[in-house]
Amino acid sequence: MLEFMPGLRVLHILFAVFWVGSVFFQMLILEPRLKALGPQVQQSVMAAIMPLLVPAMVLSGVIVFTTGTLMTLTLRSGMLDTILTSGWGLAMLTGAVATLGAMVVGLGGLTPTGIRLGRLGKQLNGQPPTPAQAATLSRLGHRMDLLGRADFALVFVALVSMPLARFL
Repeated sequence: MLEFMPGLRVLHILFAVFWVGSVFFQMLILEPRLKALGPQVQQSVMAAIMPLLVPAMVLSGVIVFTTGTLMTLTLRSGMLDTILTSGWGLAMLTGAVATLGAMVVGLGGLTPTGIRLGRLGKQLNGQPPTPAQAATLSRLGHRMDLLGRADFALVFVALVSMPLARFL
């Protein structure tokens, strides 16, 4: 398996860069600017990019987690007990849990909430929302903000803990 290690590492890093970069770009640049432009623009832009971005993020997360797990199992074969007893192991475990958490938040929270927002936006068809629809839009938007922040935090923890493990 060691002969595949350079390929696994390249895949891991490339897809991690895409995933983390996408989350950072979306949270720090795209979403604040879209909110400032208003719900019509925000809805149109998000509806245009999400059908492509969501599968790309899911694929990236799966590849990052899978390659990271394979590399860890290969490099620490026979020494898995060090995961709970060493700085390296605790940092890797923290990163793995944060990565899984980000995947759960993304797939289990952000994606379904975004789908519901998209459906509601299509129902509105450019018309002003009813009070009930406005309340739903507000509630879902608030949920998206909270989940987005949680996802950002988890991705950040994974980003910091994984390379840090090398020095612990």
